Amino acid sequence: MFNVLIIVVEYLATFLFPLGQFARISFFNQQINIYPYEVLMAIALVLLIIKHKTAPFKRNITFKSIYFFLLILFISFLFSFRSFDLYENSVGFLYLFRFGFYLFHFIYLSVHLRLFKKESGHLIKEMFFLVFIIILTSWLQYIFYPNLRNLLNQGWDPHLYRVFGAFFEPYLAGAALGLCFLFVYFRMFSKKGQIYVKCFILGLLFLLLMLTFSRTVYVAIIVSLIALFIRQKRYNFIGLTVAAFIILAVFIPKPIGVGVQLFRTFSVDTRIQNAIEGVQLWTKNPILGVGYNRIRYEKAGLGLTGKYDVSHAASSYHSSFVTMLVAGGALGLLGLLGMLGMLGRISIPSFYYILFLSILSCGDNALLHPFILFLLLKLLAFEFNQSSLE
Repeated sequence: MFNVLIIVVEYLATFLFPLGQFARISFFNQQINIYPYEVLMAIALVLLIIKHKTAPFKRNITFKSIYFFLLILFISFLFSFRSFDLYENSVGFLYLFRFGFYLFHFIYLSVHLRLFKKESGHLIKEMFFLVFIIILTSWLQYIFYPNLRNLLNQGWDPHLYRVFGAFFEPYLAGAALGLCFLFVYFRMFSKKGQIYVKCFILGLLFLLLMLTFSRTVYVAIIVSLIALFIRQKRYNFIGLTVAAFIILAVFIPKPIGVGVQLFRTFSVDTRIQNAIEGVQLWTKNPILGVGYNRIRYEKAGLGLTGKYDVSHAASSYHSSFVTMLVAGGALGLLGLLGMLGMLGRISIPSFYYILFLSILSCGDNALLHPFILFLLLKLLAFEFNQSSLE
């Protein structure tokens, strides 16, 4: 009965996830945001803790790098506590709590699936649903809602004629679509006679990836696929992938707007300056950083942004790794890299999930975003069940 309840709550969380930014609930001038699916995740985590108690800590399962990483972030938060006021510390702690909450949900769900292997079938059905709904909503958005300029006053960039889905950011849509692409390649339609269905879905996902017009997404998926095909010795697939990319890059519709121009330089210059600013800020607290996640307030203290700036970029940097370097210092970045290394060793598919997101996150803060964490950790929980990593 308890297992059924856990399954139902996990299903409900997955069904609510595609609502994306449309379902966001904001507090304190958009500095704190929660999503309905997170409420269901919290309920599921409580049920999993009641079910398994301290099992994840007693069993010889390789989660030590996650515990070590979270410990570093907690110490970092305490280390700079006196440098911020109560409000700033409260908001920062909530971000840290959410990050830890996602990771502990992954740990308990992974252990649950390891102990009850048959229930992994429910998780793969959830992922089938997510692939379908992300493809559907991405196409519907691109056709019927191609202009995000009406939300400019709420802190969103004015994306025009690009796929951004329910995530309101092309790079986040690209991150989700890329994970879906790899999941379909590794785990969907593997039976005989399904190859044409698989190729059709992969084609739809690849086209949607191209329609994000995000060059970091392009680099991440192309490099990941080339690395995958080299490993599998499918060298002819490399040529097909590169050819498909070049053909689509040339002939894909490019209506008005700078964002769809592949040779634009403004965004590259912005990212370089953004990274330089982040490194300069890091040098003020090189070992433990300013604490996760007080970047917005540190920027405000230096006059780089307003304390109550509604821009969603104010609380981070373009790169996830620069963001972690500033928030957690050198130790925080090393902790993140160690955790990613552990997660990438769970299975072959998990390695390519991590590789894809890591490359993408060098230019865009995808890795630390709750939407992408939700998708990634769901996929990794399934892979953990399939592996023998203990």
